Amino acid sequence: MVEKPRDIRAGDTITIEVEVVDTWDDGRITFQLTGYPVPITISAECPDIVTIDPTSPSRQKGRRR
Repeated sequence: MVEKPRDIRAGDTITIEVEVVDTWDDGRITFQLTGYPVPITISAECPDIVTIDPTSPSRQKGRRR
């Protein structure tokens, strides 16, 4: 059975959950989207980043950056 595509339209705001795979000294971050082989690097100050999941493994007590 083929799944019906989501009803996402131009102008919609969506949330994509990603895991950061690298951080850079100049403030950039690199992540990868599932199913896409090319990593994406953006500024960590990008206004589109609105939250950081406090339950992420990297945020657990005792974990160093």
